[in-house]
Amino acid sequence: MSMRHLVSCVALVTGLGLLHAVGGCAVVVGADFGDRTLGEGSDGVDPPDGTPSCDAPCPGAPSRALWFGNKATQDEVRVTVGPSGEVYVALDASGQMAYGDTTLGETNRRQTHLFQLDTSLEHQWAIGIGGGIDHRLADMALHPTDGIVLAGNFKWDVDIGGKVISSGDWVYWEGFVARVDASGNPIWAVPLSGAGESVAHSVAVAPDGTIVLVGWFRGRLDAGAGLDSSDARRLFVVKFGQDGDVRWSKRFSVSPSHSVGVDVGPEGEIAIAGTFNGSFDIDDDEQPPLDSMADPNGYVFVLDPEGNFRWAQTQRSNSVVFPIDVLVESDERVLVTGYFLGKDVPFGDAAHPLTLTAKGQDAFLAAYDLEDGTPQWARAYGGEADDIGFRLESDGAGHVLWCGAHRSSMDLTEDGGPRLEQGEGREAFVFKFTPSSDDGPGPLRWASSIGGPGDQSALDVAGGPGTPIYAVGPTNHPFTLKGTDAAISVEDNGWDVWLVSFVP
Repeated sequence: MSMRHLVSCVALVTGLGLLHAVGGCAVVVGADFGDRTLGEGSDGVDPPDGTPSCDAPCPGAPSRALWFGNKATQDEVRVTVGPSGEVYVALDASGQMAYGDTTLGETNRRQTHLFQLDTSLEHQWAIGIGGGIDHRLADMALHPTDGIVLAGNFKWDVDIGGKVISSGDWVYWEGFVARVDASGNPIWAVPLSGAGESVAHSVAVAPDGTIVLVGWFRGRLDAGAGLDSSDARRLFVVKFGQDGDVRWSKRFSVSPSHSVGVDVGPEGEIAIAGTFNGSFDIDDDEQPPLDSMADPNGYVFVLDPEGNFRWAQTQRSNSVVFPIDVLVESDERVLVTGYFLGKDVPFGDAAHPLTLTAKGQDAFLAAYDLEDGTPQWARAYGGEADDIGFRLESDGAGHVLWCGAHRSSMDLTEDGGPRLEQGEGREAFVFKFTPSSDDGPGPLRWASSIGGPGDQSALDVAGGPGTPIYAVGPTNHPFTLKGTDAAISVEDNGWDVWLVSFVP
C-alpha cells in the first residue's frame, strides 16, 4: 500500500540506444492455456470459445528492454514508477557506466547510480552516490509529494548528488536515508549515526509522506531518543517526517539473520517481515521470548503508526523459513513472500493452523489480517529445484505484483492448470494477481518468465495505474528475450543488470 517498494538488452555504455522488443506472450489465465493469449479471463473466469489470439502484444508480454553493464559487476537494483509514468532505477555498479549523455562511476570503484527514464525509456537524468570507501544500495520507494526515497549503506562518507554525509569510520557500515526530487536534486540525507554499526535494509513511505526505515544495528544508534543494543545485533525501526526529522525510533529484541522487509498500510500501520536466528521478543514481555528452531526462521509483525506493538506471527520450524518482503493490500491484508524448505512448515498458529510442504526450495505467499494478525492462507510455488519470491508491490489499482526466480516448473494454480516451465538455468518470473481474499490469492491475470542459460532473477517490480509493469534484476549470461529475436549481451567476467517492461 505504501509508495515503495530477460531480456533483450541495450548496451548503453556503447551508445546503441533503446531496443524495442515486441512479442513473447506470457501465460494469461483462462480456460485453455494452450494457444490462447489475449483477453483470456482477466478476472479469472473461463473465456468464451473462440477467444482470438492476440495480434497486439498480449497482457504480460515483454514489450521493451534495457541493459546496463560493463566488464565489472552490477547486481543490486531497484525500480519504481512515478505519477506521470516516469521510471526511477537505482543500481549498484562497479566502474564507469553511461546513462544517455551522463557518465558515472570510477574505475575499480563501487557506486550506487540513480537515474530517471521517461515513458519511452529515454534517459532524463542520472546522479552518482559514491565517494568514501564503499557503498551499497538497500532500497528505494516513491514519495507521494516529489521524487523518491533512497536507503543505503556506506563506509567513511557518501556523496549523494552533491550532498555529503560522513561517518568517519572505514571499518563498519553506517546506514542512511535520503530524499531526491523528481529532477534528481537531493532534498536531504540523514545518516544512522552512533557508536557501532548500522545497516539499512528496507524503506517504505506512508500515504501522508512519512517514511519508515528498518534494518539492524549493534552498539548505539543516535536516532530520536537513542537506541542501545549492547554488543548484540538488534532490529531497528525509525520513522521520519517528510523533511527528514526523526518522529520516533524503536529497538526490538530480534536477532536479524538476513533480510528485513517493510510496508505501510492505508492508515499508517507498519508491517515488517524478515528472518531471525536466536531470540525473538518484540511485545514488551506480554509473551515469553521465542527461539528459532533453524537458521533462519521467519516472522511478520505489525506496529501502529506510533510504533506501538499490535501483533506478531512467527514461522518456526526445524527447516529454513526465509521471508524477504511484505505488502499491505488496500483491503487491509498483509502479504509475505520469500522461500522455505521442509515438510509441514507452519505459517499459522495454534488457533489457525496453516502448513506447507516444499517439493524442494519453494517460493511462498502467505496472508495475515492487518488488524489482528489472524493467519488467512499460505501457498507454495515451485518444484524440486530452487525457487524464491523476492518482491511484492501494488500497481496502485489494487493488483498485486510479485517477482522472483525459479529453477523448477511452477504450477500457477492449485488445480494443476497452467505452469511456468523450467528453463535452461535460473529464470526470473513476474506475476500479476487481482486483489487477494480471505481464502487465497486473487485470480492470476498473467505470469511471465524471462531468462535463458545462466542465472537471472527479478529483484524488484513496479507499475502504476495504466502504466507498463517494470521488472529489474541481474544476469550472468547472455540470453534471448522469449518470443523475440532480441539478444541480451553480458560483458565478460561479471554480472549486468536488465530492465524489461511488460504489457500490463
